[in-house]
Amino acid sequence: MVDRQVVIEYLNNFRRLLSKYLKSGVGVQTISYPFDNGVIIVVELGSGIATKDENRTKSNNLRDALSRTNLFEETDFVPEIPGTSILLSMNKIVILKTVDSKQWSEDSAKEDVTNVINAIRSKVQNK
Repeated sequence: MVDRQVVIEYLNNFRRLLSKYLKSGVGVQTISYPFDNGVIIVVELGSGIATKDENRTKSNNLRDALSRTNLFEETDFVPEIPGTSILLSMNKIVILKTVDSKQWSEDSAKEDVTNVINAIRSKVQNK
């Protein structure tokens, strides 16, 4: 399991790096769902919402953690996470990370923000 302090440092880096793309007054709330081999982080952006981080209790596995987010209809098929996976779901960003320490560095946070911004730009261009 990933140490809570490591998750906090990653979230601080992610938020700092993401903030340059956000309008003034947009808050970033996160909920972390730790499980045996990693953490699911649900990021919600919103105008006027308070910036805060929450941490849920540890789940036994990825399937249980996904179920606890209440974002997915079907959690029966759960693939292996190759390091970091990022999903855009409604107004939320869902980040799935393994316990690998390289996945929690500032460089990883920078890469994750870049991937999020590119995914959003791609969705906007395809509309």
